[in-house]
Amino acid sequence: MSHEGPECDFDFSFIPESQLSYQKIDYKLADGACSGRHMANSLLSKKYKYFLHTDSHSRVIKGWDEALISTYNHLTCFWGDLLILTKYPHGFTFDWTNNGAESYSTDAGFYKAVPIWREAENLYLLEWEPLQDKERGDKAYAFCANFAFGSSEAFMRAPYDPYLYFLGEEISLGIRLILNGVTLIAPPINVLWTNFDRDNGRRNFHWIDNQLWGLRDAQSRKRVAQLFRGEDLGVYGIQDHMDEFAKLQEEMGLNFDDKDFVKDIYK
Repeated sequence: MSHEGPECDFDFSFIPESQLSYQKIDYKLADGACSGRHMANSLLSKKYKYFLHTDSHSRVIKGWDEALISTYNHLTCFWGDLLILTKYPHGFTFDWTNNGAESYSTDAGFYKAVPIWREAENLYLLEWEPLQDKERGDKAYAFCANFAFGSSEAFMRAPYDPYLYFLGEEISLGIRLILNGVTLIAPPINVLWTNFDRDNGRRNFHWIDNQLWGLRDAQSRKRVAQLFRGEDLGVYGIQDHMDEFAKLQEEMGLNFDDKDFVKDIYK
């Protein structure tokens, strides 16, 4: 968690000390979203049964934890124990003409995120689609970074790659988790909202504050290409699962091999 001074320190007194792991860095030392998420995930251990991965600009319903655990345990009966529930949550906005009053989406529908090729970004990014199975949830093939919940053991199967910057993290982490035996499911439950509107949220961004963000982004895109080509990236790679990756592409209905970002990234 980065901060800009004492006025932004957080009050964690409501959490028992034995249940709290916390790292604080100066915002000037932040190195992008994936670096921060790597730091958070690196605190995971088997002493924690469950893990919720979300953004700070989110809001939850009362009893969110019990609702998620109940849904998770129900879905493990269908999908197995190595399970992560993940999807994009509904949104909320601030009304800054009314002291920042918050307005929440009233859409009660269930959705999943599916990989779609985006020529403008030269990457697979995610797009909303309605959920088909409202009892068991739908199988997912990408990790939604603003909402993921499951067993800590499942998250630990594929550590967050700190060398990625931002774009490409969700599709790459989703595939890494699946190839390491984790099932991703878009669940039939809504327990939180996220402020997607960056201007409305009045949030500063690393790519605005840091003049070298373009270099980090370019290095990250090369790394995503290396991942899908099967180059050895250690615990962050899929080099030992390329046969399974080929089968997974068929299941997904996607072809990474014919994309320029994989073939010609160094040209």
